Formats: sequence, C-alpha cells, structure tokens
Amino acid sequence: MEVREPSAKYLARPGYEQTEVGVFPKVWDVQSLGDVFAFSGGLSASRAELGDIGQCYLHYGDIHTSSKSYVDVDAQHADLPKLGFALAMCLGSPCY
Repeated sequence: MEVREPSAKYLARPGYEQTEVGVFPKVWDVQSLGDVFAFSGGLSASRAELGDIGQCYLHYGDIHTSSKSYVDVDAQHADLPKLGFALAMCLGSPCY
C-alpha cells in the first residue's frame, strides 16, 4: 500500500489532525482493537455441522490443504461451506 501525503485542503480544515496513518477528526479516540473487541480462540465447527445455508465458513482443513493465498467469497459463495446462524451462536456455549 502506498502512503501519500495528505492534501492541503484536509490539513487546513479545523477540527482535523494529521496522524501517522492519515488525517482524522480530532474528536476521534485512538484505541487498540483489544479495547474495542473481545477476541477468542475462534470457532471450530466440524464438517458435519456445515451446510448450504448461513455464513461462509473456511474450514481449517481447507485452509491448510490449499495453495491459494486468498478466497474470492463473491465468486465462490455457492461452493463454500456454510455455518447456520443459530449453530454459530450456540457453539461453545449453551443454546436455549
């Protein structure tokens, strides 16, 4: 990614400041992702729990046996295994 100098019109605007990653409103706070989100060890679903409906799910085995460096979810959506929403919400905790 190329980092370019900001346009003078952004530097001249009141209420904005230049940071190491660009020009942002002064009222924005800088926070680490760990302060904003809770990260866990991830979701581990077996192939038996996957189907054709739900969110696309990249199975661990498929990641490590592929030579691809990316997945085009838009182009491959129909072929990717899916994890149903209800199942995704229930794995790892009681579901009522």
